[in-house]
Amino acid sequence: MSLDELRAETRFVDWSTLRRLITNNAIKYTAAIPVVGYLILFNDQISHSLQFNEITGGTGTLILDAATRLQFLYFGLIGLTAGGAWLWMRCPTIVADEPDRRSYIKSGIEDLSILDIWIIYKRLERDYQFGLFDDIPFDRDNIIQLLQGATKDYSIDGVSDDEVYFMMKSAVDTDVAKRKHDEFLRFLLAANFDYQNLSRKTEVHALLIWLIISGAIFLVPSFDVFVSVLASVLG
Repeated sequence: MSLDELRAETRFVDWSTLRRLITNNAIKYTAAIPVVGYLILFNDQISHSLQFNEITGGTGTLILDAATRLQFLYFGLIGLTAGGAWLWMRCPTIVADEPDRRSYIKSGIEDLSILDIWIIYKRLERDYQFGLFDDIPFDRDNIIQLLQGATKDYSIDGVSDDEVYFMMKSAVDTDVAKRKHDEFLRFLLAANFDYQNLSRKTEVHALLIWLIISGAIFLVPSFDVFVSVLASVLG
Protein backbone atom coordinates (compact mmCIF):
# COMPACT_ATOMS: atom_id res chain seq x y z
CA MET A 1 0.00 0.00 0.00
CA SER A 2 1.28 3.44 -0.90
CA LEU A 3 1.85 6.06 1.78
CA ASP A 4 -0.91 8.34 0.47
CA GLU A 5 -3.42 5.47 0.54
CA LEU A 6 -2.41 4.60 4.09
CA ARG A 7 -2.78 8.21 5.23
CA ALA A 8 -6.18 8.50 3.53
CA GLU A 9 -7.50 5.37 5.23
CA THR A 10 -6.43 6.52 8.71
CA ARG A 11 -8.18 9.83 9.27
CA PHE A 12 -9.02 9.93 12.95
CA VAL A 13 -7.19 7.54 15.26
CA ASP A 14 -3.55 6.47 15.20
CA TRP A 15 -0.86 5.62 17.74
CA SER A 16 0.09 9.26 18.35
CA THR A 17 -3.57 10.08 19.10
CA LEU A 18 -3.70 7.34 21.72
CA ARG A 19 -0.38 8.54 23.10
CA ARG A 20 -1.88 11.98 23.68
CA LEU A 21 -4.88 10.42 25.44
CA ILE A 22 -2.66 8.47 27.80
CA THR A 23 0.54 10.28 28.71
CA ASN A 24 3.53 8.52 30.22
CA ASN A 25 2.96 10.27 33.56
CA ALA A 26 -0.65 9.08 33.64
CA ILE A 27 0.50 5.51 33.11
CA LYS A 28 2.96 5.79 36.01
CA TYR A 29 0.38 7.26 38.38
CA THR A 30 -2.40 4.81 37.51
CA ALA A 31 -0.13 1.84 38.16
CA ALA A 32 -0.76 2.28 41.91
CA ILE A 33 -4.54 2.61 41.53
CA PRO A 34 -5.43 -1.12 41.63
CA VAL A 35 -3.68 -1.58 45.00
CA VAL A 36 -5.18 1.55 46.57
CA GLY A 37 -8.59 0.77 45.08
CA TYR A 38 -8.51 -2.74 46.45
CA LEU A 39 -7.86 -1.46 49.97
CA ILE A 40 -10.75 1.01 49.73
CA LEU A 41 -13.20 -1.27 47.96
CA PHE A 42 -12.99 -4.06 50.47
CA ASN A 43 -12.82 -1.90 53.58
CA ASP A 44 -16.39 -1.96 54.91
CA GLN A 45 -15.89 1.04 57.16
CA ILE A 46 -14.69 3.25 54.29
CA SER A 47 -17.33 1.92 51.91
CA HIS A 48 -20.22 2.74 54.25
CA SER A 49 -18.84 6.18 55.05
CA LEU A 50 -18.77 7.29 51.39
CA GLN A 51 -22.36 8.44 51.13
CA PHE A 52 -23.69 11.26 48.98
CA ASN A 53 -26.81 12.11 50.99
CA GLU A 54 -25.64 15.60 51.85
CA ILE A 55 -24.68 16.38 48.24
CA THR A 56 -28.04 15.21 46.94
CA GLY A 57 -30.17 16.99 49.50
CA GLY A 58 -30.63 13.99 51.75
CA THR A 59 -32.22 11.75 49.13
CA GLY A 60 -29.12 9.74 48.17
CA THR A 61 -28.38 8.74 44.59
CA LEU A 62 -31.01 7.27 42.29
CA ILE A 63 -29.43 3.96 41.31
CA LEU A 64 -26.10 3.12 42.92
CA ASP A 65 -25.29 2.50 46.56
CA ALA A 66 -21.88 3.38 48.02
CA ALA A 67 -20.31 -0.03 47.42
CA THR A 68 -21.47 -0.16 43.79
CA ARG A 69 -20.13 3.32 43.15
CA LEU A 70 -16.73 2.25 44.43
CA GLN A 71 -16.82 -0.85 42.25
CA PHE A 72 -17.48 1.22 39.14
CA LEU A 73 -14.64 3.59 40.01
CA TYR A 74 -12.28 0.75 40.81
CA PHE A 75 -12.91 -1.38 37.73
CA GLY A 76 -12.96 1.68 35.49
CA LEU A 77 -9.52 2.65 36.74
CA ILE A 78 -8.35 -0.94 36.34
CA GLY A 79 -9.42 -0.76 32.68
CA LEU A 80 -7.67 2.58 32.12
CA THR A 81 -4.51 1.22 33.75
CA ALA A 82 -4.61 -1.87 31.53
CA GLY A 83 -5.10 0.39 28.50
CA GLY A 84 -2.07 2.44 29.49
CA ALA A 85 0.03 -0.71 29.86
CA TRP A 86 -1.23 -1.95 26.47
CA LEU A 87 -0.16 1.32 24.85
CA TRP A 88 3.22 1.26 26.57
CA MET A 89 3.97 -2.27 25.36
CA ARG A 90 2.65 -1.99 21.80
CA CYS A 91 3.16 1.62 20.72
CA PRO A 92 5.88 1.93 18.03
CA THR A 93 9.13 3.17 19.53
CA ILE A 94 9.47 6.34 17.46
CA VAL A 95 5.87 7.34 18.33
CA ALA A 96 6.49 6.67 22.01
CA ASP A 97 9.64 8.82 21.91
CA GLU A 98 8.27 11.74 19.86
CA PRO A 99 4.79 13.32 20.21
CA ASP A 100 4.28 14.00 16.50
CA ARG A 101 5.81 13.85 13.03
CA ARG A 102 7.31 17.36 13.19
CA SER A 103 9.20 16.60 16.41
CA TYR A 104 10.47 13.32 15.01
CA ILE A 105 11.77 14.98 11.83
CA LYS A 106 13.48 17.74 13.83
CA SER A 107 15.22 15.34 16.20
CA GLY A 108 16.04 12.94 13.35
CA ILE A 109 17.81 15.60 11.31
CA GLU A 110 19.79 16.66 14.37
CA ASP A 111 20.65 13.27 15.86
CA LEU A 112 20.54 10.51 13.23
CA SER A 113 23.78 9.42 11.63
CA ILE A 114 24.10 8.63 7.94
CA LEU A 115 24.16 4.95 8.88
CA ASP A 116 20.87 5.36 10.78
CA ILE A 117 19.32 7.04 7.72
CA TRP A 118 20.53 4.23 5.47
CA ILE A 119 19.02 1.61 7.82
CA ILE A 120 15.68 3.49 7.85
CA TYR A 121 15.62 3.60 4.06
CA LYS A 122 16.44 -0.10 3.74
CA ARG A 123 13.68 -1.03 6.18
CA LEU A 124 11.09 1.09 4.37
CA GLU A 125 12.21 -0.33 1.04
CA ARG A 126 11.99 -3.91 2.35
CA ASP A 127 8.80 -3.69 4.40
CA TYR A 128 6.74 -1.12 2.46
CA GLN A 129 8.32 -1.03 -1.03
CA PHE A 130 9.22 2.60 -0.42
CA GLY A 131 10.27 4.29 -3.66
CA LEU A 132 8.30 1.92 -5.93
CA PHE A 133 5.03 3.86 -6.03
CA ASP A 134 4.25 6.75 -8.35
CA ASP A 135 3.28 9.04 -5.46
CA ILE A 136 6.80 8.87 -3.99
CA PRO A 137 8.93 11.71 -5.43
CA PHE A 138 12.18 10.08 -4.31
CA ASP A 139 13.80 6.74 -4.99
CA ARG A 140 16.99 4.78 -4.38
CA ASP A 141 19.07 7.26 -6.37
CA ASN A 142 18.38 9.91 -3.74
CA ILE A 143 19.67 7.82 -0.84
CA ILE A 144 22.75 6.90 -2.89
CA GLN A 145 23.42 10.60 -3.52
CA LEU A 146 23.07 11.31 0.19
CA LEU A 147 25.48 8.52 1.05
CA GLN A 148 27.93 9.63 -1.61
CA GLY A 149 27.86 13.17 -0.22
CA ALA A 150 28.81 11.85 3.21
CA THR A 151 31.70 9.70 1.92
CA LYS A 152 33.50 11.78 -0.68
CA ASP A 153 36.58 9.58 -0.67
CA TYR A 154 34.63 6.49 -1.75
CA SER A 155 32.43 5.62 -4.70
CA ILE A 156 29.03 4.10 -3.96
CA ASP A 157 28.41 2.99 -7.54
CA GLY A 158 28.24 -0.79 -7.85
CA VAL A 159 28.76 -1.32 -4.13
CA SER A 160 26.64 -3.95 -2.38
CA ASP A 161 24.31 -3.07 0.48
CA ASP A 162 26.54 -4.82 2.98
CA GLU A 163 29.57 -2.83 1.80
CA VAL A 164 27.58 0.41 2.01
CA TYR A 165 26.69 -0.47 5.60
CA PHE A 166 30.35 -0.64 6.60
CA MET A 167 31.29 2.43 4.57
CA MET A 168 28.70 4.51 6.39
CA LYS A 169 30.44 3.87 9.69
CA SER A 170 33.25 6.12 8.48
CA ALA A 171 31.06 8.89 7.02
CA VAL A 172 32.68 12.24 7.77
CA ASP A 173 30.60 14.86 5.95
CA THR A 174 27.32 14.03 7.68
CA ASP A 175 26.04 17.57 8.28
CA VAL A 176 26.93 18.74 4.79
CA ALA A 177 25.14 15.79 3.20
CA LYS A 178 22.08 16.34 5.38
CA ARG A 179 21.83 20.01 4.43
CA LYS A 180 22.29 19.30 0.74
CA HIS A 181 19.60 16.62 0.70
CA ASP A 182 17.32 18.22 3.29
CA GLU A 183 14.10 17.80 1.26
CA PHE A 184 14.68 14.11 0.68
CA LEU A 185 15.68 13.55 4.30
CA ARG A 186 12.54 15.24 5.62
CA PHE A 187 10.36 13.22 3.28
CA LEU A 188 12.06 9.98 4.32
CA LEU A 189 11.67 10.70 8.04
CA ALA A 190 8.03 11.75 7.59
CA ALA A 191 7.35 8.50 5.74
CA ASN A 192 9.08 6.47 8.43
CA PHE A 193 7.04 8.12 11.18
CA ASP A 194 3.74 7.71 9.32
CA TYR A 195 4.31 4.08 8.41
CA GLN A 196 4.93 3.32 12.09
CA ASN A 197 2.25 5.62 13.44
CA LEU A 198 -0.44 4.29 11.09
CA SER A 199 0.46 0.63 11.55
CA ARG A 200 -1.77 -2.08 13.10
CA LYS A 201 -5.03 -0.16 12.64
CA THR A 202 -7.18 -2.97 14.04
CA GLU A 203 -5.21 -2.95 17.29
CA VAL A 204 -5.43 0.85 17.52
CA HIS A 205 -9.21 0.72 17.17
CA ALA A 206 -9.48 -2.09 19.71
CA LEU A 207 -7.42 -0.12 22.23
CA LEU A 208 -9.52 3.00 21.65
CA ILE A 209 -12.74 1.04 22.28
CA TRP A 210 -11.19 -0.43 25.44
CA LEU A 211 -10.30 3.05 26.72
CA ILE A 212 -13.77 4.43 25.92
CA ILE A 213 -15.50 1.57 27.76
CA SER A 214 -13.16 1.84 30.75
CA GLY A 215 -13.64 5.60 30.91
CA ALA A 216 -17.42 5.20 30.70
CA ILE A 217 -17.38 2.71 33.58
CA PHE A 218 -15.29 5.13 35.63
CA LEU A 219 -17.73 8.00 34.96
CA VAL A 220 -20.93 6.10 35.81
CA PRO A 221 -20.88 7.10 39.52
CA SER A 222 -20.39 10.77 38.59
CA PHE A 223 -23.33 10.60 36.19
CA ASP A 224 -25.45 8.94 38.86
CA VAL A 225 -24.67 11.73 41.34
CA PHE A 226 -25.31 14.41 38.70
CA VAL A 227 -28.73 12.99 37.80
CA SER A 228 -29.60 12.62 41.47
CA VAL A 229 -28.68 16.22 42.28
CA LEU A 230 -30.59 17.47 39.23
CA ALA A 231 -33.65 15.45 40.21
CA SER A 232 -33.41 16.80 43.76
CA VAL A 233 -33.21 20.40 42.57
CA LEU A 234 -36.04 20.07 40.06
CA GLY A 235 -38.19 18.04 42.42
